[in-house]
Amino acid sequence: MLAVEPKEMLHPGSFAKLGHDIADYNEPDALIALLVEHPEVMNRPLIVHGDRAVIARPSERVEEILD
Repeated sequence: MLAVEPKEMLHPGSFAKLGHDIADYNEPDALIALLVEHPEVMNRPLIVHGDRAVIARPSERVEEILD
């Protein structure tokens, strides 16, 4: 629903706090596994409206799915 690459789902600041280097996660499956293990690194908030979703950073992105 998000139509983004897994890397775009990571919040850079939260990722750095884990002590991991994002360059070590080149494969989408590795990034997804990291998100499942450490959901706190996910970029938030996620907004879902009907069959569409966005990562609402910046907040104006919410307007994209409300039209």
